[in-house]
Amino acid sequence: MYIYTIMAAVAEVDPNGSRPFVPSSPSNGIESIKENYTAQNPQDPLFGDVHYYNYFMDTWNPDTYPIVRFMSETGVESMPSIETWQQVSNSTKDWNFMSALVQNREHHGSGQQEM
Repeated sequence: MYIYTIMAAVAEVDPNGSRPFVPSSPSNGIESIKENYTAQNPQDPLFGDVHYYNYFMDTWNPDTYPIVRFMSETGVESMPSIETWQQVSNSTKDWNFMSALVQNREHHGSGQQEM
């Protein structure tokens, strides 16, 4: 839907193509277009961009990162500041690392365990 709806809308308002349309991220750039927007290997280090998350590496050691064309996402997950939590809930029970609120915020399958 994204390709055929949003890409068409962008092309309609920008017929000269002055705004590049990125079909997804990570993306293999022109290779993704050749593969009908379904990349065979969306993390290919030779084309487009790569996302890299490794929760068990030494993040201070640059040798632990893969060599890729462009890394658009990397890092380690973290929790919001206490000030941010206070905007959502005044109950200190909700701020517990294993509370229902905190776990509901978690989008990574093993995020709580890996943090």
